[in-house]
Amino acid sequence: MSAQSMQASTIAVTMDEVEEDIAEAAATAATVREEREEMPLPTEPRTIFLGGLFFLASLTVLYVAAEIILPVVLAIVLKLLLQPLVRMLGRLGVPRALGAFVAIICSLWRSPD
Repeated sequence: MSAQSMQASTIAVTMDEVEEDIAEAAATAATVREEREEMPLPTEPRTIFLGGLFFLASLTVLYVAAEIILPVVLAIVLKLLLQPLVRMLGRLGVPRALGAFVAIICSLWRSPD
């Protein structure tokens, strides 16, 4: 048997094994999907009140930490908004730091009324 025909038969056997594994995985996934039940909403009052207390505690933490959280959120939003302009300037050969500076200046620029 030549090396080329041996290699072709090895590839064919490997492909058959892969197809069998895929078929087995699909059957297993279908079985798991059928066995999974819908998760019901909580009906016990204690659980509902604990959820409400957690929500109120989360709002309180956000209120107290607003001096830290708001600048971070603002920075993330500005980055997402200005990133396309900085990327475009980078493609034009402008250094990233200078592109970020130009993007900030453009966002703060006001036209005279």
